Amino acid sequence: MITFLNIGHTGRIVNGRFNTDRGATNLDKTVNEVDCVWRYVMKARSVLKGDCIIQSFGDYQSQYRFADSIAKSNPHDQVVWVACHMNAGQGDYGLVLHDARSMAGRVIATDLGASLKAVIPSVKVDGSSATNGWSRAHKVIDGVYSLSNNLCGIVYEPMFIDGGLTVDTDRLDAIGSALAQGLINAAS
Repeated sequence: MITFLNIGHTGRIVNGRFNTDRGATNLDKTVNEVDCVWRYVMKARSVLKGDCIIQSFGDYQSQYRFADSIAKSNPHDQVVWVACHMNAGQGDYGLVLHDARSMAGRVIATDLGASLKAVIPSVKVDGSSATNGWSRAHKVIDGVYSLSNNLCGIVYEPMFIDGGLTVDTDRLDAIGSALAQGLINAAS
């Protein structure tokens, strides 16, 4: 499996303009989404090693096209583009979404959700679409489905920075390890 980990909330070009939203912070302003995402993605990368590409800048369409070029060059490999985010809004669950039209996405999201449950007590795994309750998150991966058959998109939002669970380096490292293990499980 070849994996693209997109670090969300770091600023990117949206609709031709640079989006400077650097992510939300928790109530006491000591923790922000960007730092959390970087931490768990770097941990996942240290476990995955090989075929793992980290993306942090550029609009989503450019990132999809690059992932698609890799998928076309490796037609016998599964390629997964994971939008790595951290949620805000005082929720108490982790969220792993796949495009509802994607069978491969569903399988990978299920493995990611199962691994994440070892770290986060409540995890929702669901298919997203432009019309269901996950339509906002769906926009992040909507363009992936129409590309190569061996490419799928996932939205990974493992926890809320302002929820009931403590955000610390141990939990973020565990989330990163869970992300890597879920991808390893999906590849086997």
